[in-house]
Amino acid sequence: DYRGTQIGQFVRGEMYELDIFPGFSSGAFAEHYLAFADWNQNGVYESSEKILDLKSPSDGIQQGQFIVPANATLGLSSMRILMGFQQLNGPCNDPQFEFGEVEDYCIEIFSENCNSPDSVKVDSIGRKSVALAFKYGAALDKIDLLIRKSGVVLWDTLSMVLSPIILDSLDNCADYEIQFLSRCSGLTLLKSEIFFFKAPCNSSTNNFVTTSCKIGPVPFEASLSITCEKNIIIESIQIVDIFGNASYEELNPNDSSDIILTNLNVLPPGLYFLKIIFEDSTYEVRKVIKF
Repeated sequence: DYRGTQIGQFVRGEMYELDIFPGFSSGAFAEHYLAFADWNQNGVYESSEKILDLKSPSDGIQQGQFIVPANATLGLSSMRILMGFQQLNGPCNDPQFEFGEVEDYCIEIFSENCNSPDSVKVDSIGRKSVALAFKYGAALDKIDLLIRKSGVVLWDTLSMVLSPIILDSLDNCADYEIQFLSRCSGLTLLKSEIFFFKAPCNSSTNNFVTTSCKIGPVPFEASLSITCEKNIIIESIQIVDIFGNASYEELNPNDSSDIILTNLNVLPPGLYFLKIIFEDSTYEVRKVIKF
């Protein structure tokens, strides 16, 4: 009985694939697989609610497809998956059922898809920071972000996030997991799949530094000025978009600690990362916004 764990979120009228991974203590056997979903939530698995009926001699992954009925009752319900050595005749009370296994799960049924993010772009922007860029549907009211270091049970929640979002104070070279919670008007909360990324890996020889350079105006429009301490020489400057693409670069900008970048009105509005590289090969990265 796994009904204490919500495993699936299903939308009316959508097609889904069910994958079953059988396991055997010794040799593999031909098995009969059945699956039922209580679409009307009356507590009974009816013959019309059968979503899989498969007799297979293989011990590999068993796959089937099903469509959620358009009139399925919204909310939490249950799913039963059965594997038997003999022919299975129903979801319960089968006198022929001697060898096999039955598992019950909790599912949730929605009226429509809330279009949670299905892909994430991760860029390292500093010693302990990354930028996450993701896409989502216009119908979303807001998105919350869950994040945890791999191996940790509890999630931290960042509310009402927008793309891109900067994640700071990450542990060096650690693996992280993230998940999005999407909220649409009138619909139940929808969870995305879990995404994984690694925090920046830095050693004692890393060239990232923090200086007292001043940057302005922020946000900027057509130009951007960079003023550093008198003894600091800037070797080159890069402006990179959230997907890691170089949008602007200037080499050897007059060997000065005071630089003015012009003609930036060609850049589309949005979030960028300004990378300042100094003559000793150290560098720093700043977040800037273009109007």
